[in-house]
Amino acid sequence: MYTVKQAAEKLGVKKTTINGYILKGYVKTSRVGHIRVISEEEMQRLLDKKALRGGDKRGHSSDTNSK
Repeated sequence: MYTVKQAAEKLGVKKTTINGYILKGYVKTSRVGHIRVISEEEMQRLLDKKALRGGDKRGHSSDTNSK
């Protein structure tokens, strides 16, 4: 199980991004007491999805201009 903070760190995004995904229903969570947690399975799904997207694409825009 991952807290929102732990999931954000592992995925390389901000907590607010994860919270936004949760509110939109993109990320499934459970509650343990008052803490929202993400299961191992859901975390793996998110990591797989990130890998399919090619990870972080920022900083690569100059590749298209280098001829």
